[in-house]
Amino acid sequence: MMLPKRICQFTASIAALCLAYGARADVGRAQQPDFQRDIRPILSDHCFACHGPDEHQRKAELRFDADAESLTEQGIINLDDPAQSELLRRVLATDPDEQMPPPSFGKPLEEKQIALLRRWLDSGAKWAQHWAFRSPQRTAIPATQSMGWARNPIDDFVLAKLESLKLQPSSEAEPATRLRRLFFDLTGLPPSLQQLDEFLADPSDAAYEAWVDKLLASPHFGERMTLAWLDQARYADTNGYSIDGGRHMSLWRDWVIDAYNRNMPFDQFLLEQMAGDLLPNATPDQLVATGFHRNHMITHEGGTIPAENLVNYTADRVKTTGEVFLGLTLGCAQCHDHKFDPITQRDYYRLFAYFNELSDRGLDGDGGRNAAPTIMAHSVMARDQQQVAKLRDELVQIEEQLRAQLPSQTAWEAATRQELARLGEQLELHPAQVLKVSAPNRTGESEVLPDGTVYFRNGSDRSPSVSTKIDADNITALRLEFLPDEHFPHAGLGHGNERGLPGSFLLTAFNASATELPADQVDLYRTLAIADATASASHPEFPPQGCLNEEDFNGWSPHPHNQTPQHITFHLSQPLNASETPYVTFMVVWGGGPYGGGAALSGGKYRLYAVTGRDDDSNVPVDVRELLHLEPSQRTAEQAERVRAYYASVAPETANLRYRRAIVEQRIKYLTEPQSAMVMDSAAQPRETSILNRGQYDQQREGVTAGMPASLLPPLEPVP
Repeated sequence: MMLPKRICQFTASIAALCLAYGARADVGRAQQPDFQRDIRPILSDHCFACHGPDEHQRKAELRFDADAESLTEQGIINLDDPAQSELLRRVLATDPDEQMPPPSFGKPLEEKQIALLRRWLDSGAKWAQHWAFRSPQRTAIPATQSMGWARNPIDDFVLAKLESLKLQPSSEAEPATRLRRLFFDLTGLPPSLQQLDEFLADPSDAAYEAWVDKLLASPHFGERMTLAWLDQARYADTNGYSIDGGRHMSLWRDWVIDAYNRNMPFDQFLLEQMAGDLLPNATPDQLVATGFHRNHMITHEGGTIPAENLVNYTADRVKTTGEVFLGLTLGCAQCHDHKFDPITQRDYYRLFAYFNELSDRGLDGDGGRNAAPTIMAHSVMARDQQQVAKLRDELVQIEEQLRAQLPSQTAWEAATRQELARLGEQLELHPAQVLKVSAPNRTGESEVLPDGTVYFRNGSDRSPSVSTKIDADNITALRLEFLPDEHFPHAGLGHGNERGLPGSFLLTAFNASATELPADQVDLYRTLAIADATASASHPEFPPQGCLNEEDFNGWSPHPHNQTPQHITFHLSQPLNASETPYVTFMVVWGGGPYGGGAALSGGKYRLYAVTGRDDDSNVPVDVRELLHLEPSQRTAEQAERVRAYYASVAPETANLRYRRAIVEQRIKYLTEPQSAMVMDSAAQPRETSILNRGQYDQQREGVTAGMPASLLPPLEPVP
C-alpha cells in the first residue's frame, strides 16, 4: 500500500532522530586533548562570536565550527609544522591588531587554554563531531587485572575504572539487600516479607534470575519504567500557567505503561507518539499515543494572545523533540542561528512546521476539560478483563460488609434524637453588609440590592468574590441564602439549564476568609476552616457536603425545590468574632469543576448571614428523622433497613470501607467507559509556518516547509 507523501517524509525523519543518539567512544580521560571535551569549548567561548555558525556576525569568512580540513586549507592550522600554525601565532601575539581574541572582545585566553591548543595542534589537530551527531559505535571491552570478578561486559568497564583509581570492588550485597534493590529497580516497590523469606530460602543465581523474570512480567514494571518517560514528556494533571486548570492525560499515561509492559520496540514506541495520527487507518490507541506532544502547558487566561500561545505550544514540542530524541537544546535557534550547534534558525522553523498544523486553539482548556483536538477512547488497561472482574468482585464484598449491623447504632440513635431536639436552639441570623462584588474577566454584571442581596440577572460566570462586613461575636456558621426570581428560568433559584437542574444551580465550592481590615487593605488573612455543611433542601446526587471536597467537585443543589428560598449553612471549625475580624470575603464556584462550569449552572440571587446559636437544619434525611422517633421494635423490616443503611453511610466504622468503595467504583468506571484524551491531528487548513524574527509570534519573515535540520538529515528524495 502506498503511504502518503508526508508520512513517508516524517517516518524518515523519525528514523533520523533514532540514529541521532550517540555514544562516547572513550572510557576515562585520554592523555591527549579531546576536541569536544577540551578544544571546542575554548573555540565556542572565545572564537564563535566572530568565526562561528552565525553568518550575520561572521568575520573574515573564517569558521571555527566547521572542520579542521577547511582551516588547514586556509593556513590556520599547519599539520606539517604545528608551531607555525596561524592559530597559534595569533593567540600568542602581543600586538593588539594581531592578537586573537582581540582585547576589545574582553575574554582573553588563559595560559592553560593556550597550552591545550598547543597540545591539540601537536597531536594532529584531530577534529570530531559532537557525540550527539555521531552514530553509536561499539567500544572495545577494556582489559582488567582482577580475573573472574566480572560477570558481564558492563562489569569490565566498572572494574577498569576502579583499577585506574586503585580501588577494590565492594563485596557482594546480602541476599535480602539484592532482592530489595531488584524490586525497587524494576517495580519501584519493596518486596513483601513473604517474598523475602522465599528468596532467603533459595538465594541461588537461578532463583534470582527467576525473580527478574517475575518482576519483568509484573504490571508494576511498566509503571516504574514509565516514570522517567513521563518526566521527559512533561506529563501533568493540570495545564500550568497562572490558572493551572485540570486536564486528563491518563489515557496517554496508560498507553506508555502498556508499551513498556509489552516491550514495544523503540522505533514503534517513538513513531506512534510522534506521528501516530499520520499512520494509515490509525487505531484509537495510536491516536492516544500522540498525547506525548499534548503534554505542554495550555492557557485560557483572558488577556493572553491566542496566536502567541500557539507559537509557544509549538515551540514546546520542538524543544521536547530536540532534548528527548536528539540530545540537543534547540531553543536558541528559535530567535537566531545556534551559536554552538549546527542548527540554523531556518532549520528550527522547518522542524517547527511539523508540529504547527494542529487544529488546536490559542485559548482552550477551561473548566477542567481537555483542550482540542481530543477523542473519546478506552484505556488500553480496559483490555484486562480479569482486572475489571476482580474489581467487581471486590465491590460485591464491600457491599456485603456495609450491610452488616453495626453495634454502635443504638448509641448513635439516642445521640441523634437529642441533637434533633435541639435544632434551632438560640438561633440568630445576622445579615452581612456587602461592601464589594468582584468578578474580574467574568461575564454577568452584578447588582447589590438594599437588603444586601447580590443579584446576577444574567448569571455569574465562574467565581465571583464578595466582600462583606459582619457584626456579631461567637459566630458558629455562615449561611448563604438563595432567592427565586422571575427573570430566572422557571422563575427558580438560578440559571441552571444543564445536568438536569433547570431553574436551579450547582454550587461547587465555598471559600471564605476573615480580616481585621477590608480585604483590599491587607496582605494576610485568616482562611475560615469549614467542618460541615447542612442545607434546607438538597438534590439526592448533590448534597451539601459536595461543596467541601475540592477533589471531586460534585457540589450542592436544592433542586427541585426551586420556587421557595433555600439555604446552605457552612459550619466553622472555630468560632468567628467580629470584634477581632469583622470583614469576611467569600467566593462561590459554580458548575461542578475546579474552575466552575459557567453561568449555565450559577445561582443568581443570594445573601450571606452570620449564624450564632444552633443550626435549624440537619443532614439526617426527613424520613430517617421520623423513624428515629419509633422504638426499634415498632419499625417494620423495611423501616429498620432504612435506618441501618443510613447509619452505615455515615458511621465512622465504615469510613474506610466507603472510601475504598468509591475508589473501586471510580476505577471500574474508568476502565469501562470512554475517557477524553488530547491528541495530535492535522487541521483541514494547516497553519503556514514562517521564520519569526527573534522568535516573536507577530514578526513573520520568509515562509518555510517542514523538514529536518540539514546537519542531521540530508534532503530527502522526492516521494512519488
